[in-house]
Amino acid sequence: SRGTEVETVFNNALQLAENGERDVYVIGAANVGKSSFVNRLLSLSRRGIQSTKLENKEIFPNKADSTQTPLSPDKEREFLQTMSLDLDDYLFDDAIETVDVDSFEGEDDVITETEIRELRTKWKDNEKRAISTSRLPGTTLDMIRIQMDGFAGSIYDTPGLIMPSQLTHRLTPIELDVVVPSKRISYQSVELKEGKALLIGGLATIQMETGKPFYVTLYLSKQIQIHPTRADNVDNFVSKHAGTLLTPPFDPQRFQDLRPFQDHRFRIRGIGFNHASVDIVISGLGWVSLTGSGLCDLKVSAPKGVSVFVRDPLMPHGYRKGKTAKFTGKRFAK
Repeated sequence: SRGTEVETVFNNALQLAENGERDVYVIGAANVGKSSFVNRLLSLSRRGIQSTKLENKEIFPNKADSTQTPLSPDKEREFLQTMSLDLDDYLFDDAIETVDVDSFEGEDDVITETEIRELRTKWKDNEKRAISTSRLPGTTLDMIRIQMDGFAGSIYDTPGLIMPSQLTHRLTPIELDVVVPSKRISYQSVELKEGKALLIGGLATIQMETGKPFYVTLYLSKQIQIHPTRADNVDNFVSKHAGTLLTPPFDPQRFQDLRPFQDHRFRIRGIGFNHASVDIVISGLGWVSLTGSGLCDLKVSAPKGVSVFVRDPLMPHGYRKGKTAKFTGKRFAK
């Protein structure tokens, strides 16, 4: 994950906690990334973003070189971004080299080479405090207490709440390994016309019953096999290929274990091709966003008890005109 805006959430949470002299608890359903979120906070703490701001000093890699200009924390981050470097790489690099920063204004305080090495040692020690993560629900068995420099209270990573409406609680470890993404999702958009359907492995189906063509942007693990077919052929195709061509699950018996499937019908009103109208969420599997114009009627089928619902689009501009994926006979490719 990229951790976009985690720094803002981090600072706001700690500010509220400090004002009320309270601890911070990270709470949520299982398999939504709480431990990964806490590990990102630990990473931010190592980088000194929240409280120490690198002890309010500036990066000055070679103090002996008086022709160099020291960097303030903000200017230092700006410089690293310009050079496409990561702060961890910069501070943990064994060979500290002089950096040309003539275009940056400097101030008085500097961080010497010795101080940088001390920060390295401290932050490398903190790396050992990272929390284990797993696709398996319930990895965090008890509350984990974490203390961070510059914060008087504690942060607690809590066990995931078991949500029966999530598909993940119906899956085997091998299926979870495929369904729960381990890397950033590379979403793709496909066209869905009346009388057509998308099969999401053997776990769910999306059918266009009536309406004009819409673009469906899939936010799912790329390891799930997506296959198009005719709407009137869905039952036959799934029964024949679930567990073999359509994976996960990985054997026909597991598909039978997930049955019966429940149908959910939605009438979608498109608002044009520059903005998605809605997301349809299949809890524990992922979501799709719908972009188009006019009305369409969709039927989404998933194992009975799995929550399927509509919400406002989380990423309304995922579909880009002319950037649809094409089916190659085995999978969709951009």
